[in-house]
Amino acid sequence: MAIVTGNQGIELSGRIGNVIYSRRYGKTVASALPDVSNVKRSPRQLKRQADFAHVMALMQLVGELTRIGFGRENPTRSTFHEAFSYNMPLYENAPESEKEGLSWLQISDGWLAGTGQAAIDNIAEGEALIGWGDPVPGRKYNDMDQAMVVAVNDRQLSMTGMHDGIFRGMKQALLPMPPTAPGDTIWFFIAFFTEKQALGKYSLNGSSVSQFVGKWTD
Repeated sequence: MAIVTGNQGIELSGRIGNVIYSRRYGKTVASALPDVSNVKRSPRQLKRQADFAHVMALMQLVGELTRIGFGRENPTRSTFHEAFSYNMPLYENAPESEKEGLSWLQISDGWLAGTGQAAIDNIAEGEALIGWGDPVPGRKYNDMDQAMVVAVNDRQLSMTGMHDGIFRGMKQALLPMPPTAPGDTIWFFIAFFTEKQALGKYSLNGSSVSQFVGKWTD
């Protein structure tokens, strides 16, 4: 079963705002364009820059998963740009108490059914057992939809994510934990998508809105 750890396999290139992102030596690198202005930046502008950098780092971390979760049939921009543009206002508009964590983060978007409930059933020996319930009513679904479970350590910027061989009808999955240290908090998410979506035949009908499952502190 494939385990995604970090931004492996992403090929990014382009510009978002004042940041150029590219692949160098197998890693995603973000470089800020030089500031040629002598105008002193206001506290609001400085906060905007800090928010931008924070969301950018998270999007780079989960980029391989958002490639599926934000895949579109006729894209007008990259899935990375799509995911970043979706998440940036979510973070900016979140209550200050939520900005200290990741409950606002969206790894996937779409019209496929999510789940009515999801929970961290158990954590032991470096693994988390994630369980989920029936699909939300009124949306299309199939018991063979793939379930994507994700764990993110926001302090160390590390994560694990799995979807291969995990199906909606199983209603639970065992997920290896990302590296942790005392005091670290791990944030868990779940999303669903069709086999076609996983194979790159993207559509809004092929993925669900990701859902925050819960958190655990070491």
